[in-house]
Amino acid sequence: MDPARASQAFFGGAGNPNPGVTRGLLDIPGWEGMTVTQAAQAVQLSAYPDYYAKWETSARAWLSELG
Repeated sequence: MDPARASQAFFGGAGNPNPGVTRGLLDIPGWEGMTVTQAAQAVQLSAYPDYYAKWETSARAWLSELG
């Protein structure tokens, strides 16, 4: 419900609001070489590991449009 806290938890690292309890993207070795879907799954641990893949093309287009 708090976008700032959710972002900090997702990215982790020094800004992780749950140190030692959850890990974020920055805490996962090799995340830079992962696909978006693999990286999201490594953080979210979803029961549907490929779910994010269907949104990647749209997300990249939106990001490009928004700058």
